[in-house]
Amino acid sequence: MKKLAVILALLLSFVCSYNIIVSAADNATAKQYLSLGDSIANGYGLKNVSTERYSNLLTKELSKNGTNYELQNYAVDGIDSSDLLKQLSDASNKNLMSAVNSAPVITISIGGNNFLKPLTDIFSNMGSSGSMPGNVNINPEQIDENMITYYINMLFTPGTKEYDELIKALDKACDQFKSDLDKIINILNKNKNKNAQIIFLTVYNPYKDFSKIKNFYDTAESYIKKINGMIEEKSKGNYIVSDIYTAFKNSAQTVVNASMSANISNINIDPHPNAAGHKLIYKSIVHSLGLSLYFDDMSSDAWAVEYVDDLYERMIILGTSNGKFSPKLELKNCDLAVMLARTLKLKTGDSDVAGVKLPFSDISKIPDYALNSVKACYKFGLYNEIYPGSGNKTYAFSPEKSARRIDVALMAAQLINKSKWSAKKPVYTDLKDVDEKYYPALSTLYEYKIMEGMPDKTLKPFDGLTRAQVAAVLWRILNNPEITTVK
Repeated sequence: MKKLAVILALLLSFVCSYNIIVSAADNATAKQYLSLGDSIANGYGLKNVSTERYSNLLTKELSKNGTNYELQNYAVDGIDSSDLLKQLSDASNKNLMSAVNSAPVITISIGGNNFLKPLTDIFSNMGSSGSMPGNVNINPEQIDENMITYYINMLFTPGTKEYDELIKALDKACDQFKSDLDKIINILNKNKNKNAQIIFLTVYNPYKDFSKIKNFYDTAESYIKKINGMIEEKSKGNYIVSDIYTAFKNSAQTVVNASMSANISNINIDPHPNAAGHKLIYKSIVHSLGLSLYFDDMSSDAWAVEYVDDLYERMIILGTSNGKFSPKLELKNCDLAVMLARTLKLKTGDSDVAGVKLPFSDISKIPDYALNSVKACYKFGLYNEIYPGSGNKTYAFSPEKSARRIDVALMAAQLINKSKWSAKKPVYTDLKDVDEKYYPALSTLYEYKIMEGMPDKTLKPFDGLTRAQVAAVLWRILNNPEITTVK
């Protein structure tokens, strides 16, 4: 029984609590970047901290444009919010106080241990007492994934003594986090450089792979969201939130070390981010600052940096020239076809579109680089609503003109099964000159948050779309669960 309890304890612990602080060497000409937090911020478990840890990656990114940044790392393994508060309240730590006062960039990773420590305490007590739910005798040689799943689910079932104690401990931990957070904010706002950007990381769930242990997973999600809700609530006017929770939840990559296995010897209990996880944290922080990893002209459209960077990495949308993306430049019809073909992974070889006859009177004006993409989009049916086939009727494709919002909407709507289209009237207030037969498509895109129009509820249907706006539409298409054609 003790062996199983110890395994359960390890399953939910952050495994280390070394109190190590590493600071960069003094450099009078460099700006300081201050990294605060726990073992995640400290890069625990990475093979090469200097090249893989998110704070080192961010330091390099901040130094790209001629301003040298120096990392001041005051992260400490194993700490929770109370420990961080104590660290920031220690006026005798002159180096840390100086960094808080002068650093233009500060990142904070805290809260994970507030959630995990109550769990660790419960299971540690079980390990020392030898007791398990139901007082069942267990042969250590029979411990496997199914047994762990069964007993953790049993423990996380309301009504058990252990569960009631755990919930009380978790509620207390959340209350403590809320109290500590207020005091941490006060200290930072009082002492920090007036123009400093403070980035607070949300807490991710390290056990996404353990979702089959439903009772445990649901409890974990509930309390992690509770902590993240406090971080979000206190952010206004105090700091920037980098949503690591959502980034990790949505990632298709393996970004943490923890993983479940049918073989007990292969179960990995380490909840820390791996190198891919640290890269994802770094990217999330960069995007929360409104910066692009690849283009230096995105400041005017900082809201779109995540979309643009992601699509660039997928080779769907490229820059214009010399590190520029030109986010405010309106996208031409021919270039939209190229991007849609890449997004949908349409085949654009000569043999793939050899039999396609386009109903356009200006085919000769379509650039060679875009012609097969236009044919592929037409073959796929994206133009069905814009250019309905009827006898020998022809249309002007106008390849060099800006793609109109209404046309992009009608093309995007074709990717959603019509049985799921909305019957509601569109919310837009400027559809006077739009045929009502297009209303279901517009309402559907609004409800699926693919195209939501302007804040004032206008669509501006006949205006063009900027490259940044098209990036947002394409990204939402790729990440919409109702659209299976691009998965």
